[in-house]
Amino acid sequence: MVGKIKKFAIIQRIRNFAKHFKLRVIRRHRMETQIKAFSKHLFWDVNRERLSLEKDDAYIIRQVLEYGKFQDWQLIKNHYGLKTITKKAMAIRSLEKKALSFISTLSGVPIKKFRCYTIQQSIPPHWNF
Repeated sequence: MVGKIKKFAIIQRIRNFAKHFKLRVIRRHRMETQIKAFSKHLFWDVNRERLSLEKDDAYIIRQVLEYGKFQDWQLIKNHYGLKTITKKAMAIRSLEKKALSFISTLSGVPIKKFRCYTIQQSIPPHWNF
């Protein structure tokens, strides 16, 4: 009886390991295909193969907000969700006015709560002749 329980436990561990390994491979493959799905002009200055949707999320969100097409927006919205995109965008130091207005309108968060807006307001403008 004890031998059967040990054998069953070993089989369960092997199955769990196989499931975990298979999921990691699937996630990694899905992540690579999503990076390739973005427009090529977004990541012209970096190596696309080294980008990670998890580690480089703020950079990817900023690039898509400023230079992305509607398909790129749909990709990040499906992957991160509007809450995460808004949270990351609120921490970005510089963002174009159109991108700032876009994310502010979609999320319902006032523009004044974004870091890029407060920093932009604190920098005095050049003389205007």
